[in-house]
Amino acid sequence: MIWHSLRAASLQDTLESETTGEALWSGVYLYSAANSTANYAWARGFTSNLASLPECAWVDVGDGGVCQRVQCKPAEKNTGIGTVHIFGTDPAIQLVPDANGNYPTHDSATPLYSSGDPILAFVGGNGDRRGGFVAFSFAPEPLNLVTPEYDPAVGLEVSRDADFHVTWKPSKRPEQGKSRINLYLGTNDYSAYINCGWPQRAGQGTVPAELLRDLPAGPGSVSFATMVKNVREPNAQKRTELRLSTDVYVNGKSASGNATFK
Repeated sequence: MIWHSLRAASLQDTLESETTGEALWSGVYLYSAANSTANYAWARGFTSNLASLPECAWVDVGDGGVCQRVQCKPAEKNTGIGTVHIFGTDPAIQLVPDANGNYPTHDSATPLYSSGDPILAFVGGNGDRRGGFVAFSFAPEPLNLVTPEYDPAVGLEVSRDADFHVTWKPSKRPEQGKSRINLYLGTNDYSAYINCGWPQRAGQGTVPAELLRDLPAGPGSVSFATMVKNVREPNAQKRTELRLSTDVYVNGKSASGNATFK
């Protein structure tokens, strides 16, 4: 389930860009959690027209948070950004793109990092060095969800006619100051979704009902994640990102599961 949250969050970051037209996005994405047997590292380079689409304008929802609307459907095209080297993980990781610019996923049944670990990514760039970058971040600390109260094994009911409120226990560790909590609400096939993020220090967030009404009634999924992101925009045609993610927990379980939209 966490994949929905990670994939949608990459779009959220692009929404926060002030660029127009087509831009090259270079990203390195890692997920690791203490109790997970599905930890991974992945990379992607792509060009996108997302920043020039009015329907993709991000929405300020208060508490330092932003949400992406269901209607945002950008055009994207993969491109290689060179060999990716990741240090600080266990083990160190190297990702090499194929001829079509697609990267393999490094899967691990054991955690790749722990909270507070320093992680460095070096991306070589393609033939003309486009897409290359170096980025550093500390691994995020897991957060504990306070509300809504639900059992991920049973699922969560979400009313599309009322604001959706979320609260959590913020981290007190100074290196976690830039981390965010991310929420995905949407269909299981990713055809319609809302993606939101708030600074973890806020301790709360709200998804307005006016956004929830765009979701179709019926079954779907909910996914929470804690993320630390190092995002840079050296010019209007290039954005780079290193993103490290881990779980948000509710009653000791990963706060991701089935949802029903009423």
